[in-house]
Amino acid sequence: SWPLATDAGLSSTFGEPRGMRLHAGLDLRTLGKTGFEVFASRKGWIVRLKVQRRGYGRAVYIKHPGGLVSVYAHLSAFENKRLGLEDIVRRRQAKNKEKYPGDIYLDAPIPVAQGQLIAFSGESGEGAPHLHFEIRKGMNRPINPYAYGFEYPDDRPPEIRSLLFYPESSDAVLDGLPRPLKVSPAEALDRKS
Repeated sequence: SWPLATDAGLSSTFGEPRGMRLHAGLDLRTLGKTGFEVFASRKGWIVRLKVQRRGYGRAVYIKHPGGLVSVYAHLSAFENKRLGLEDIVRRRQAKNKEKYPGDIYLDAPIPVAQGQLIAFSGESGEGAPHLHFEIRKGMNRPINPYAYGFEYPDDRPPEIRSLLFYPESSDAVLDGLPRPLKVSPAEALDRKS
């Protein structure tokens, strides 16, 4: 199910190039705000929390039946009233005597139901306010959420904003230059072959 209390759309999708790596999940927009409720996408067990200065910032890792893991990152706070997650973090911070204790693996995983409140959206780690959401096989192998039942209700038709033409061979040219040519749909219709 949708893991965020607002649906402002996606700002990044799975597999987008990010420099020398690919984006490992979906980035859900939060309209430049923090504090939206974040829910477990499926039932499972919270097995890991993360609190780091950069990267994912504050994150929750939920293990689901069948071996899939969902990740919710860049959070402002963990749910504490029912789950006691902030208390777990405070104890680790005190024990380690540091604000950012990194990974906190839970000795006793905490069960959660699908749709249960687990955290609040934020901008911890890196980037503007948003929720980074991943599905993984095991703890370390990100997979496309759409291939495992996650759905985003996108009812907008595609919009062609530009076309990119590539030279057919290494000695071919487009508009006199040996490089790709980017044109708008209107320009493409006006051009003669």
